[in-house]
Order: sequence, then C-alpha cells, then structure tokens
Amino acid sequence: MKEREEDQIPQHRQRRVSHAVLKLAKPITYFLLLLLTYALGYLSASSIRNATSIPTNRPRPTRRIKDLKLDDFRVSTHCSNPVPSDFVRQTILNRIYNARSPFVDFPPDHVSSLIRPQRIGGWGSNGAVFEHLIERVKPKTIIEIGTFLGASAIHMARLTRELGLETQILCVDDFRGWPGFRNKFKNIKMVNGDVMLMYQFMQNLVSVNETDSVLPIPFSTGSTLDKFCEWGVYADLIEVDAGHNFMSAWSDINRAYRLLRPGGVLFGHDYFTAADDRGVRRAKEDQQVLQNRQKRLVLITLKLAKPIAYFILLLLSYTLGYLSSSNSSPFKNATSLPTTSTPIPTAPTIQDLANLPSQLDNFRVSTHCSNPLPSELVRQTILHRVYNSTSPFDNFPPVHVSSLLRPQRLKGWGSNGAVFEHLIERVKPKTIIEVGTFLGASAVHMAGLTRQLGLQTQILCVDDFRGWPGFRDRFKDIKMLNGDVLLMYQFMQNLVSVNATDSVLPVPFSTGSALNLFCEWGVFADLIEVDAGHDFISAWSDINRAYRLLRPGGVIFGHDYFTAADDRGVRRAVNLFARMHGFKIKIDGQHWE
Repeated sequence: MKEREEDQIPQHRQRRVSHAVLKLAKPITYFLLLLLTYALGYLSASSIRNATSIPTNRPRPTRRIKDLKLDDFRVSTHCSNPVPSDFVRQTILNRIYNARSPFVDFPPDHVSSLIRPQRIGGWGSNGAVFEHLIERVKPKTIIEIGTFLGASAIHMARLTRELGLETQILCVDDFRGWPGFRNKFKNIKMVNGDVMLMYQFMQNLVSVNETDSVLPIPFSTGSTLDKFCEWGVYADLIEVDAGHNFMSAWSDINRAYRLLRPGGVLFGHDYFTAADDRGVRRAKEDQQVLQNRQKRLVLITLKLAKPIAYFILLLLSYTLGYLSSSNSSPFKNATSLPTTSTPIPTAPTIQDLANLPSQLDNFRVSTHCSNPLPSELVRQTILHRVYNSTSPFDNFPPVHVSSLLRPQRLKGWGSNGAVFEHLIERVKPKTIIEVGTFLGASAVHMAGLTRQLGLQTQILCVDDFRGWPGFRDRFKDIKMLNGDVLLMYQFMQNLVSVNATDSVLPVPFSTGSALNLFCEWGVFADLIEVDAGHDFISAWSDINRAYRLLRPGGVIFGHDYFTAADDRGVRRAVNLFARMHGFKIKIDGQHWE
C-alpha cells in the first residue's frame, strides 16, 4: 500500500506540471507571436534601409472617392437647442417677417380683386389620421411641409382648437405650385408671372379666422428645414407632403426627422401613388433600412471587438519593430532630396464596379424624357406652358410694385467668371438653362456674351425667386408685401434695365419640378449651369435632373466647387456624378464643368 502511494507521487507532480504548462501555453504563444511580429517589422525596415536602389519620386495615389451609399444622403447637420414652443411664432416673425405679421393690412389693394373669398383644395386633407395623431400627441407646434392652398392646415387648426390646444402650425411651401398647375387651377390668378397662390392661401386662413394659429413659410422645403434646424425650431407633429419623387421625399423626410421633439410623430401623404416604389414609399422604407443597418453595425462591432483588439496589438508590435530599426538608421540625419508628386486617382476595383449600380439605383433620375423640341420653339413653349401664351414682361412693372423696385439691383457670386465666355465661345449655345438665378447677374452676363457673338440664344432661368429664410438680413432693399418677397420682380426689372427681356425668361418654380417638366416637354439645352442648393442632396438632384436635358455636344457646369462644406456639399455631388459616368472634371476658379 505504501509503495503504491509512493508510485503515485510522481504522477501527481507530472499532472501539476502539465496543468501549469497548459495554463502558460496561451500567454506564451501570444508573447512569441508578438515577438515574431516585432522581429518582422524590424527586419522589414532593415531591408529597405540597406537596399541599393535610390528612392524615386513615385507619386502617391489620391484617396479614392467612396462608392455612393445610403449614408451619403444622410442629413447630418447638428441642430441648435430647441426654442420653447411658446416662442416659436415670434421667432418666425422676427427671422422672416421683420417682427411684423404678414396678415397686417391683408389683403393688399392690388390683389383683393384677384383672390376668391375662399378657395380651399387639397388631397386627403380631412383624413382620420389627423384627428388620431392630434388627440394622441397634443402638439404645441406642427410643421406642415407642402401646403398648397392650406386645406390640411385649416383642418388641423380646427382639431387643435376643439381640443383646447394653443397650437402653432408652420406651413412650409414656396407657394409657386408647379409648371402647368394652372391648367387645373385656372382661378388662381397670375400678375406678370407672379402667381397669387400664397395670397389665396392667406385669404383661406382669414376666411376661417386662423391667422393667429397658422403662419406661411414661403421658401423651399430644404432651405427652410435647414434654417429651422439652425434656429432651434422643433415640432411635436410634422407632416411631409411636398415633392412626391423619391429624392425630394427622401430629402424632406430626413431633414424633418431632425426637428421632432421627444415623443413627436412624423407622418405624410401619398404612400400609395402611381410612382409606386419609386417615390414617397421607397424614401420612407429606405430611411428604416438605414436605421436597421445602424443597429446591425453596432452588434457586429461588439462581436468583432476582441479579434480587432488582437489585430491592433499585433499591428502595434510590428510598428514598434519597424520604428526601432528605422531609428537606428545611419541615414536618419541625412538631408532628404526634395520630391514632387502628382496625384493619380486609383482605378475602381471589379467589386467597386459590380456594386456601384445597385447602390446608385435609388438616387438615379431615370424618367424618360420626350424628344427634344427645336431650339426655335423653346421660348414659345415656355410662354404657352407657364404663362398662358403671354409674356410676363407685358405691362411690366405692375403699378403696385413700380415704386418698390430699384432701376437695377444686380448681385451674384462668380457671375462674371471667365468660364462663361470660354464655354459660350466653344459651345455657341442656342438654349441655356440656368438652375438657380437669384437676381440674374449670371444670366445678364451670358445674355451680353451671346449678343456679342451674334447668337440668338434663349436663356431659361429656373428659380423659385423666394430667396431663403433670413436672406433679407443681407438684402434689406428687396421689398416684401404681406410676406411676398419681390425678388422675381426685381430680377425682371434687372432684365429690363439691360434690354434682355427677349432673350431671358424666368421659370418661377422649384428646380426639381421645373427640370422634371422640361424633361416631359422636351425642353433641352446646349449649356446648363447648376448653381441652386449647395447641400449635397440638392446639388446631386439638380445635376442629375439637368444632365438629362443636355443636347449632344452640350456642357453642364456649375459654381461653388470649393466651399466651407468641403466634400459634403456641391463638390461631393459633382465628384460622384463624374465617377458614375466616367467624366473628367475641369476646374476654373470656383466653377466646375
């Protein structure tokens, strides 16, 4: 028995030793792996140092532009802290209307005979969803994106009043309608091209005594929602019912979502339309996809944390080895020869080319355009489709604004750049489309250049002529009548002052709706300038819509390639568009082509 116990002692010791070795095996393996990685780094640096070849001036490749993904279209601007709901109305009045209600002395004399006592029209404006949401949320502030004549706003105002709520409703709309909308709404009058839609909307509010609870915000949805973000104007309930194409709906939904207060609800109309899965429905579903993707990304990151940590440790070990060898180099104090490098873009990989089309499909403008009209018929087509076959310059200026306009007020940015002369001499365009006009400085310059070359060029200036929220802080001399800014009339007066009314026509609608209708009508151009919205989504939308309208041999160009937005605005849109089509970008100052 005693001998058996003595025999078992070495076995116990062996087991303990084996167990200790097994415990140490893993950390020893890691240590040896780190040591090996360190040695590899050291030897790599040594082999480079001892090589006989002289370092060459090999150019470093530039950073490759990322493929277009859903994340590229995310609206990521950081918003200001929310303004208390009680101050929302006064904030809007101060920022937009110079602290004066647009309903004071309404209607102005010149429109009182042109608007109906009440003209309320809408689509789904009395749906049960309004009552359900207002009862549930009890909103203090509502933002309505896309208003038209105000049917939904009036319905929501009545519902909030019945519940005893003191709700403020902000109606965001450029109040221009869309090209040709007066074919269906002939009783909405027009004075020298200025449609009375905003005044009819305001009269509708007067007719139901809702001028204290509803305010018009007469600017594009994109610029307005961005300013709300900057000003801290948030809402408990936001309705999105403006542009119904995919890119417009995506932009509005994402911009609006930032402005929701905790517990707020975002909703909208036209989920089921003829556009089916290419419009509002797709935009909403893609937003949900983006949110789900973010959640999955967090879970994957957590799973990969441990192996990533090991990899980083190995990488650090290799780097230490490399640097240790480099620091012992006998040439470390030698003076390096100056080198020059020219960036060379890297070619996309096969995977890049395979994935790119599917990533771009959602944001590609794929509408089929009509056959191009002859250039000689372009002006008459616009006059017929937009102005009922009359020129907006007939009997201009109207009596009520003649004393409010300056004889000439030209202002632009880069409007006299050499790029205009270079392109017009090269292309000799019969038709030019300018996307984003403001006061017309570029249009006047181009009209002068074409005249000097003896060209009979027609220039179509696409702009809603509303400016942007707060723009009158810088342009106080642009007058306003009951909230209706006189920017379009001042633009027209500028054309009159240089005798360019026969060669330049305003197209006073949003860029998206105007370019889509040009496509439908067959209005093409030889030269297209894009200089409207400078955020990525607006620039991407305008460039893609405009490109469809180029005649063979035509050129598309624009402004603000270099701005404070850097690679998050116009430049990114231009770069991605060029890459998608295999184009080269030429830079001329701030202009691109």
